[in-house]
Amino acid sequence: QVGAFYAAISWLITNITSLFVEYFYFRGKVLRVNYEDLVLNYKLEMKRIGNFIGINLEDVIKSIEQNQELKVGHNVGGNRMRLGESIKLKNKLEWENKIPIYHHMFFYFFILPLAKLFGFCNYNKTNKKN
Repeated sequence: QVGAFYAAISWLITNITSLFVEYFYFRGKVLRVNYEDLVLNYKLEMKRIGNFIGINLEDVIKSIEQNQELKVGHNVGGNRMRLGESIKLKNKLEWENKIPIYHHMFFYFFILPLAKLFGFCNYNKTNKKN
């Protein structure tokens, strides 16, 4: 459970920091995209991203529909995906089923208010497709 504790604290620190930076420096200039929303409804999310940045992402949507790999460009930070040369977007959240229930409970205990703000609680109740 020590790993779960550090992951929860890291998630909290990262997301609270992003909220402060957004609020004080980039108000109205930030688009928040939840990974779960992206994999469950990539067309809508890619169109939303494209509209926000002013770029047509139809080619990316077609690549995802054709199950093609997407090239990973320059990344400053992030998870292990940043180290690969390409990724495939999968409409699966199988990682959720691998996490023990007590870890789910632990995470929600520590991050519930911020998770609600970001819409994660709504996702778990209405959009889960496994």
